[in-house]
Amino acid sequence: AAWYPWILWSINSIFNARTLRRQLYHGALNMFFIFCLLTAGYLYYAYYSIFLFLPYLLIFFVPALRAPIFGERAAGGLKPLGLFLLSSLVPLLACVPYLVKVKGLLAQTVDRAGESFAYSTEHVFGLKDTLGSLVYPPVAQSEGWFYFGCLGLFLLVIYFVSKNDKNGGQTSYANPGVKTFFVLWIALITLITYGKHSYLFTALWHYMPGFKSLRTWGRLNIVLVPIIGWLLAAAYRNLEEILGSAERKRALTAAACIFAATFLVQIYFIAAKDFHYYWLNYFIGTKLAHTPPFFHFFLLRSHLVFPVFNACAFLLLLYFFRAARRPDPGRLLFILLAVLSAADLWAIGPWMWMAAKKTSRVPLPLNVQELDAAAFMRPRIDTYSGISLTSDFNVGVLANWYFERYVRFRSLYGGDKASLDKLLGIVDGQRLFFTAGIGHVSVKEFLADAARTPRAVSGLKYDGDSLAAELDQPREGYLSFIDNWDPDWTVSVDGKAARLEVLFGTFKSVRVPHGAHRVVFSYKPF
Repeated sequence: AAWYPWILWSINSIFNARTLRRQLYHGALNMFFIFCLLTAGYLYYAYYSIFLFLPYLLIFFVPALRAPIFGERAAGGLKPLGLFLLSSLVPLLACVPYLVKVKGLLAQTVDRAGESFAYSTEHVFGLKDTLGSLVYPPVAQSEGWFYFGCLGLFLLVIYFVSKNDKNGGQTSYANPGVKTFFVLWIALITLITYGKHSYLFTALWHYMPGFKSLRTWGRLNIVLVPIIGWLLAAAYRNLEEILGSAERKRALTAAACIFAATFLVQIYFIAAKDFHYYWLNYFIGTKLAHTPPFFHFFLLRSHLVFPVFNACAFLLLLYFFRAARRPDPGRLLFILLAVLSAADLWAIGPWMWMAAKKTSRVPLPLNVQELDAAAFMRPRIDTYSGISLTSDFNVGVLANWYFERYVRFRSLYGGDKASLDKLLGIVDGQRLFFTAGIGHVSVKEFLADAARTPRAVSGLKYDGDSLAAELDQPREGYLSFIDNWDPDWTVSVDGKAARLEVLFGTFKSVRVPHGAHRVVFSYKPF
């Protein structure tokens, strides 16, 4: 998402460049920005950008929006649009192999193939979450937070109710059409985040390509951050302009009303002791376990700062409205507003997202090849966790984040834990088994077959992407590598391509003639 403002800047630059040379220059920069967006590693945010960039581009083609927002000299037209689209298409085409492989991988994982409405509507953002994001974050789903402080909310309300139209030759955000456009844009994003409670979400789920594969739609609110930031800039300028004008009384009345409403909402949630799970168990719970006891008193009452800052913000605005006849308060106004907002946002910004856990230290930089080689000779672990950064590799699963075939295997054969632990290498780290066949109905039967012909494997070489093994067996059979199968794995026997079989629906296996042979399993995605 950090690439969003750069791409917005490139759009502006392409549309406002006065020469073809400058347009091409900014088009080249846009190619770089789009490439970085697509390869940043989390494609949710690349998908979300559609709801940011398309409405933004629309502004350049609606004169009633373009002139007030970007000024009379701002250009529209198909030429700059074509250049922007072309400079976006080139990196997209360059990333197609990567994106296709990502899509293929997602299709093999639990629920991420994109056909489960229940999956897509997990963790929906609701009306209470939106209200919490505006005035009281502890009650809102943190993955959809867009809290920007009560002071910012006051400024936006004042902006939207203000009739001020003093632009001094600059762009005018007081235009009712501009305000309506921003309201509709924000409403569009908000309605999508409401998931199954929104007809718009349901329509997009059925008809918009790629939409079905995503969940936790509150995260889409990341798109609101540049939009609200943009509006706050307009709202601050609007405030400076109306301090000494007849609009002052109207603005103060609006601020008083929104202060009273937000304060009542905050007090209601505090009295109800209503907190989101993340606030209690991650932001507060984790810190209680890893901070000195003397700090716990303040930590357990950190939610009380929000009505306090709400009152401070209103009193600060009240002071400047009453002091409007004095010399220009611009610099002092800016400093005080900035300091107050920074203090307000600190409570849910860097402090709340910092887990402060005492984790085990991993030597950096990681020597991945060394870890892979060492892991092949060590027992595996079975935990509900992610990727291991040590040589103790994990065979546990996070259900929604793993191969569906492996999750199904664990469900079908997990009853015989002793046999399962032996097969998965938890007992002794064994990864390779040689059996007469691979059509066994149980793990215990497979292990019994393997015990009748102990493997005679040597020359092992493993680096994560390939496994080479030399074996000399008295009979024909199957060498099974207890590692998840994937369509991009291949196998060769004595340098000749062989058919890769699937054991228990999820592991790799290959038929090997009797005698001495060299078998190589290789991962080749391209």
